[in-house]
Amino acid sequence: MANILARLTEAGVDSLGVLGSTGSFAYLTRAQKKRVAELAAQHAGGIPLMIGVGAYGTEQILQLADDAQTAAPMRCCCRSCAISR
Repeated sequence: MANILARLTEAGVDSLGVLGSTGSFAYLTRAQKKRVAELAAQHAGGIPLMIGVGAYGTEQILQLADDAQTAAPMRCCCRSCAISR
């Protein structure tokens, strides 16, 4: 993940989005998602950053939102997505 983020920031992207609504985010643990958020915040510099906080329930969404805000306070737009079965 760090290598991908480094390549994107070196290329001068306009924004970064991690843990979006597609891909493997749904299979990651809370600790893994927190680490991805931390890595993204470390690499973002001044680049706008969006950290997805989608989960199966409100409690999980709130926990992930707290983790995202801790990783990138005042700099991230947290999008939530409740996943239904």
